[in-house]
Amino acid sequence: MRHVENELLEHGMAQVARSGVRVALEGVSLIDAARTAGVERSEAIQCWSGPGERDEAEAQFTEAVAQRVLELRPTSLSHSGADEPLNEVLDAFSLLVESMPDMATLTPAERGQWVRRFIRAGTGPDSAVEVDSLLWRSCFALAAGSVAQPQPDVSRRDAWIRGDAVTSTRFLNIYSTLAALFGLRLRSCYSWDQFTLAVRAMSEGLGLRATVDPDRQLLSRRTGPDGERESWSLMAVGFEALVRQFFEAEDPRQLIDLRHE
Repeated sequence: MRHVENELLEHGMAQVARSGVRVALEGVSLIDAARTAGVERSEAIQCWSGPGERDEAEAQFTEAVAQRVLELRPTSLSHSGADEPLNEVLDAFSLLVESMPDMATLTPAERGQWVRRFIRAGTGPDSAVEVDSLLWRSCFALAAGSVAQPQPDVSRRDAWIRGDAVTSTRFLNIYSTLAALFGLRLRSCYSWDQFTLAVRAMSEGLGLRATVDPDRQLLSRRTGPDGERESWSLMAVGFEALVRQFFEAEDPRQLIDLRHE
């Protein structure tokens, strides 16, 4: 019996290799949305199809919902909640900026300490809020499903690209401000778009993995001012590595020491 099961599973995997994976939005219903929104059923159907064509309207509505999720990358259904990760990062940065000394008066090692403080402050809240959001995780399931087919869904791919552009722009404003604060500039072979793309791809991948095995992403490093251990996430470690790779000091006299402890 075990041999037969394994043989069938192998053939099932071959089917996946040929046909891909489709992500269905089984929990989405135009009629239910109309009821909770206080909209007449007939009016809701007409928004997405002709009068009385309920099946077509349901299909059109489901696809529109999928594209909206991909485009907005929401962490919650509220507009304020959608910006919650970014706001938490900004609040953490504001507290650090208030206590920052003049960077020109610090040694390379001390400047490195401050860069690492910002990295640790900026990578925790963003990942935590996203990982806890079922809506956010569903967004990436939709994205994966749209390309896990013999013919990728062009409409969903385009919605994903639009959402990626908006998200990258929001965080680019933060990254460029911090770079100026620490006297850093991009190395000539890189662009801001490439940096933000690398950061978001890493954040999204580690965020999804954190829903399965979050404890594996936590570690401690001797990065404190006196060599004491501090808690780090893999996201923070990866972000530091990207900063070291993508940036250099504008003024050679104000280097930032991010050597491994």
